[in-house]
Amino acid sequence: MHLFFWRRPAEPLMIHVRLRRPQQLFNTFDPAPYYEQDLDPAAAQYILDTAREAPSVPSYVIELHVPSKDMYDYSPHGFETTMENMEEAIHAYFERLDRECTQRLRRELQVQQTCLLIGLLFLTLCLFVAAILQSVSLWATLGGNLLTIAGWVSVWKPADFFLFGWWMIVNERGTYRKLAKSTVLAVIRNPTRAADKPGLRSNASLSVL
Repeated sequence: MHLFFWRRPAEPLMIHVRLRRPQQLFNTFDPAPYYEQDLDPAAAQYILDTAREAPSVPSYVIELHVPSKDMYDYSPHGFETTMENMEEAIHAYFERLDRECTQRLRRELQVQQTCLLIGLLFLTLCLFVAAILQSVSLWATLGGNLLTIAGWVSVWKPADFFLFGWWMIVNERGTYRKLAKSTVLAVIRNPTRAADKPGLRSNASLSVL
């Protein structure tokens, strides 16, 4: 007899983001400072989609494939696109998503708790009226059955949330939190120039598009 046990992957998930220049990572229409800017929608969606493919990994590593000649340039919007700035911006972006997701979970819990209470009261009333109508006539019994169905329908949505809906939001929040703590590395196209830049990782065998 063979027993199979599910194990959490021990290795972090590598997320590769290829950029022609560092400024592509940010939403250029956002006038906020670089560390408060939103990421470019396409880049952020790609990172999220890749992370969601492996939600059980312990951590994520985001590799930014950036040409070395642009690594220390200044964008037209006045923020320095160094490796440290880009890492800070990525972490700040997903921390904001984490906070928004936590607030959404709290709101949903409050709303669904209220809906469940109202639904249970309505269900109790429907069952009480249905029990009285059963002894009146056949048509009254049919009306009582319809009231019973309506009562159960009234508690369906909050019950669905407490059984299935909340953990989907919690899983989404977990992905945001791991991305907010992810390791961000810069992979430089030119290894000879990358060796002169401290704190950057080079990969000579990597093909950068």
